[in-house]
Amino acid sequence: MRISNILGSFYEVIGIEVFTPTPNEKYVYDGEEFEVKPYLLDVYAQMPICPDFPRQLGVEIDGKKGHKTSKHQTIRDEQRTKDIQKSFPDLKLFRFDTKDLIGRGYVNPKTKKRHPILTDNEITAELGLKCTHL
Repeated sequence: MRISNILGSFYEVIGIEVFTPTPNEKYVYDGEEFEVKPYLLDVYAQMPICPDFPRQLGVEIDGKKGHKTSKHQTIRDEQRTKDIQKSFPDLKLFRFDTKDLIGRGYVNPKTKKRHPILTDNEITAELGLKCTHL
């Protein structure tokens, strides 16, 4: 909800858990192949209030830092991003870690140092939402 609230200041249409059907020849369910895979974007925004912003913006919120729990999961997420961007070339896709958005922040497992959660300004900067027309 935090990301959607932030994007609400910059986009006219905001959606949560929006389907992005993408062609995927390897998607098999119950022994039958389907032509598309229904990916869900955590947050989707379109119709920007500033012409400098991407026309469509998608945000994935992952449970782990960089969503790198395993090599398989990393490869799957990278392929998912490629599939979505291939089908929706105007969509700019971003990923955030849950611990960067809510709670007490991210604890580095090696140094045990706690990093604070991102501020709204840091999130908008990472999303590239700086308009020279406003």
